[in-house]
Amino acid sequence: GLSVTGSTIFLWLSMGLLLSLSATERKVAAPGWGVIASAVVVALVLIAGVANTRFVMADNAYLKGRLVSQGIERVEMIDRAIELNPYNDMYRLERGVAWQDLFRASAQAYAQSVSAGTPDAQARSAAEQTLENAIAAYEDMIEFVPQEYDTYVFYANLYNEAGTYLDPAYYEKA
Repeated sequence: GLSVTGSTIFLWLSMGLLLSLSATERKVAAPGWGVIASAVVVALVLIAGVANTRFVMADNAYLKGRLVSQGIERVEMIDRAIELNPYNDMYRLERGVAWQDLFRASAQAYAQSVSAGTPDAQARSAAEQTLENAIAAYEDMIEFVPQEYDTYVFYANLYNEAGTYLDPAYYEKA
Protein backbone atom coordinates (compact mmCIF):
# COMPACT_ATOMS: atom_id res chain seq x y z
CA GLY A 1 0.00 0.00 0.00
CA LEU A 2 2.94 2.41 -0.30
CA SER A 3 3.14 4.70 -3.29
CA VAL A 4 6.80 4.01 -4.10
CA THR A 5 6.44 0.28 -4.67
CA GLY A 6 10.01 -0.44 -5.73
CA SER A 7 11.25 0.70 -2.33
CA THR A 8 8.65 -1.11 -0.25
CA ILE A 9 10.86 -4.18 0.11
CA PHE A 10 13.21 -2.15 2.30
CA LEU A 11 10.32 -1.18 4.59
CA TRP A 12 9.37 -4.82 5.12
CA LEU A 13 12.97 -5.92 5.63
CA SER A 14 13.46 -3.17 8.20
CA MET A 15 10.26 -4.13 10.01
CA GLY A 16 11.39 -7.76 10.06
CA LEU A 17 14.74 -6.82 11.53
CA LEU A 18 13.14 -4.66 14.21
CA LEU A 19 10.58 -7.30 15.14
CA SER A 20 13.22 -10.01 15.28
CA LEU A 21 14.64 -8.32 18.38
CA SER A 22 11.54 -9.27 20.36
CA ALA A 23 11.29 -12.80 18.95
CA THR A 24 11.17 -15.80 21.28
CA GLU A 25 12.80 -19.13 20.64
CA ARG A 26 10.81 -22.33 20.30
CA LYS A 27 12.16 -25.79 19.40
CA VAL A 28 10.42 -27.29 16.39
CA ALA A 29 11.54 -30.33 14.44
CA ALA A 30 12.48 -29.50 10.87
CA PRO A 31 10.45 -31.24 8.17
CA GLY A 32 12.30 -33.54 5.82
CA TRP A 33 11.69 -31.30 2.84
CA GLY A 34 12.81 -28.15 4.68
CA VAL A 35 16.24 -27.86 3.06
CA ILE A 36 14.83 -28.13 -0.44
CA ALA A 37 12.01 -25.66 0.33
CA SER A 38 14.50 -23.25 1.90
CA ALA A 39 16.76 -23.43 -1.14
CA VAL A 40 13.83 -22.76 -3.46
CA VAL A 41 12.65 -19.82 -1.34
CA VAL A 42 16.16 -18.34 -1.20
CA ALA A 43 16.51 -18.70 -4.97
CA LEU A 44 13.13 -17.03 -5.55
CA VAL A 45 14.01 -14.19 -3.18
CA LEU A 46 17.32 -13.63 -4.98
CA ILE A 47 15.62 -13.65 -8.38
CA ALA A 48 12.95 -11.24 -7.12
CA GLY A 49 15.63 -8.98 -5.62
CA VAL A 50 17.52 -8.82 -8.91
CA ALA A 51 14.29 -8.27 -10.88
CA ASN A 52 13.27 -5.52 -8.44
CA THR A 53 16.46 -3.57 -9.18
CA ARG A 54 14.87 -2.03 -12.27
CA PHE A 55 11.92 -0.75 -10.22
CA VAL A 56 14.20 0.63 -7.51
CA MET A 57 16.16 2.47 -10.21
CA ALA A 58 12.86 3.82 -11.60
CA ASP A 59 11.81 5.05 -8.16
CA ASN A 60 15.22 6.66 -7.71
CA ALA A 61 14.91 8.52 -11.03
CA TYR A 62 11.33 9.55 -10.15
CA LEU A 63 12.35 10.90 -6.74
CA LYS A 64 15.30 12.78 -8.24
CA GLY A 65 12.95 14.30 -10.81
CA ARG A 66 10.35 15.17 -8.21
CA LEU A 67 12.58 16.46 -5.42
CA VAL A 68 16.07 17.28 -6.70
CA SER A 69 16.11 18.20 -10.37
CA GLN A 70 14.88 21.46 -11.87
CA GLY A 71 13.89 22.58 -15.35
CA ILE A 72 14.23 20.26 -18.30
CA GLU A 73 16.45 17.93 -16.25
CA ARG A 74 13.41 17.24 -14.08
CA VAL A 75 11.43 16.11 -17.13
CA GLU A 76 14.35 13.95 -18.28
CA MET A 77 14.53 12.20 -14.89
CA ILE A 78 10.78 11.51 -14.96
CA ASP A 79 11.09 10.20 -18.53
CA ARG A 80 13.88 7.91 -17.33
CA ALA A 81 11.62 6.60 -14.56
CA ILE A 82 8.88 5.90 -17.13
CA GLU A 83 11.40 4.14 -19.35
CA LEU A 84 12.49 1.88 -16.47
CA ASN A 85 8.95 1.22 -15.22
CA PRO A 86 6.29 2.02 -17.82
CA TYR A 87 3.53 0.56 -15.62
CA ASN A 88 3.55 3.20 -12.88
CA ASP A 89 0.94 5.84 -13.68
CA MET A 90 2.28 8.16 -10.98
CA TYR A 91 5.39 8.75 -13.09
CA ARG A 92 3.31 9.77 -16.10
CA LEU A 93 1.26 12.21 -14.05
CA GLU A 94 4.46 13.74 -12.66
CA ARG A 95 5.72 14.29 -16.22
CA GLY A 96 2.65 16.46 -16.84
CA VAL A 97 3.22 18.35 -13.60
CA ALA A 98 6.88 18.93 -14.50
CA TRP A 99 5.94 20.32 -17.92
CA GLN A 100 3.23 22.44 -16.31
CA ASP A 101 5.78 23.92 -13.90
CA LEU A 102 8.03 24.76 -16.87
CA PHE A 103 5.05 26.31 -18.64
CA ARG A 104 4.21 28.40 -15.60
CA ALA A 105 7.78 29.74 -15.35
CA SER A 106 8.00 30.67 -19.02
CA ALA A 107 4.45 32.08 -19.07
CA GLN A 108 5.20 34.25 -16.04
CA ALA A 109 8.32 35.56 -17.81
CA TYR A 110 6.19 36.40 -20.82
CA ALA A 111 3.51 38.07 -18.68
CA GLN A 112 6.17 40.21 -16.99
CA SER A 113 7.52 41.31 -20.37
CA VAL A 114 3.99 42.26 -21.46
CA SER A 115 3.50 44.22 -18.22
CA ALA A 116 6.76 46.04 -18.88
CA GLY A 117 5.46 47.05 -22.31
CA THR A 118 7.96 44.96 -24.29
CA PRO A 119 6.36 41.59 -25.09
CA ASP A 120 9.06 38.95 -25.44
CA ALA A 121 8.21 36.75 -28.43
CA GLN A 122 10.81 34.17 -27.39
CA ALA A 123 9.26 33.83 -23.92
CA ARG A 124 5.81 33.43 -25.49
CA SER A 125 7.12 30.78 -27.85
CA ALA A 126 8.72 28.91 -24.91
CA ALA A 127 5.46 29.15 -22.97
CA GLU A 128 3.45 27.80 -25.90
CA GLN A 129 5.89 24.92 -26.43
CA THR A 130 5.91 23.89 -22.78
CA LEU A 131 2.12 24.20 -22.75
CA GLU A 132 1.88 21.77 -25.67
CA ASN A 133 4.26 19.39 -23.91
CA ALA A 134 2.18 19.52 -20.72
CA ILE A 135 -1.02 18.91 -22.70
CA ALA A 136 0.56 15.92 -24.43
CA ALA A 137 1.79 14.51 -21.10
CA TYR A 138 -1.63 14.81 -19.47
CA GLU A 139 -3.35 13.32 -22.53
CA ASP A 140 -0.90 10.40 -22.41
CA MET A 141 -1.80 9.89 -18.76
CA ILE A 142 -5.54 10.05 -19.53
CA GLU A 143 -5.07 7.43 -22.24
CA PHE A 144 -3.03 5.25 -19.86
CA VAL A 145 -5.42 5.51 -16.87
CA PRO A 146 -8.67 7.18 -17.94
CA GLN A 147 -10.31 6.85 -14.52
CA GLU A 148 -7.60 8.77 -12.58
CA TYR A 149 -9.42 11.96 -11.61
CA ASP A 150 -6.29 13.87 -10.51
CA THR A 151 -5.18 14.06 -14.12
CA TYR A 152 -8.37 15.84 -15.13
CA VAL A 153 -7.99 18.31 -12.27
CA PHE A 154 -4.39 19.08 -13.24
CA TYR A 155 -5.35 19.22 -16.92
CA ALA A 156 -8.10 21.77 -16.25
CA ASN A 157 -5.74 23.76 -14.03
CA LEU A 158 -3.21 23.85 -16.87
CA TYR A 159 -5.79 25.41 -19.18
CA ASN A 160 -6.81 27.89 -16.47
CA GLU A 161 -3.18 28.97 -16.13
CA ALA A 162 -2.88 29.25 -19.92
CA GLY A 163 -5.98 31.46 -19.84
CA THR A 164 -4.40 33.64 -17.19
CA TYR A 165 -1.01 34.04 -18.84
CA LEU A 166 -1.55 33.63 -22.60
CA ASP A 167 -5.11 33.90 -23.85
CA PRO A 168 -8.51 33.90 -22.08
CA ALA A 169 -9.79 31.50 -24.78
CA TYR A 170 -8.05 28.70 -22.88
CA TYR A 171 -10.62 29.05 -20.08
CA GLU A 172 -13.17 27.42 -22.39
CA LYS A 173 -10.95 24.35 -22.73
CA ALA A 174 -10.62 24.13 -18.96
